[in-house]
Amino acid sequence: MPFTHTWEERGFVRRLYGVVTPEEMLQAFSAMATDARFENILYIINDARDADLSRLSEDYMKSFQSDQEVASLVNPRRIIANVIPAQDSGRLQRIHDENFGRMVKMKIFSSLEDARAWVDEWVRLQGR
Repeated sequence: MPFTHTWEERGFVRRLYGVVTPEEMLQAFSAMATDARFENILYIINDARDADLSRLSEDYMKSFQSDQEVASLVNPRRIIANVIPAQDSGRLQRIHDENFGRMVKMKIFSSLEDARAWVDEWVRLQGR
């Protein structure tokens, strides 16, 4: 899974390509969460429009729970906008709601423009 990371003034954008494996997703998450800038961001956009997310199983997502708990302690203000293919949206939303819903506010979008509008509104509401 090739991916790119872009730090923005108030957030972080991760672009995913190709087949996404659980190990690669954890590597991408760790690269972001261990950076000193993580504690001050207000949003994360995961742009997976060009990615195959079929290998991200419910078991994998449950194993990722402790990492998300730590990330929520470090930065409880962040929200996550996921731009993902329609075939994965229902499954991933359900997994998120069952495992991470109390830790972080997350929403799924079909377009990057809609995701940007949501995070821009969040930044505005935070007064930044």
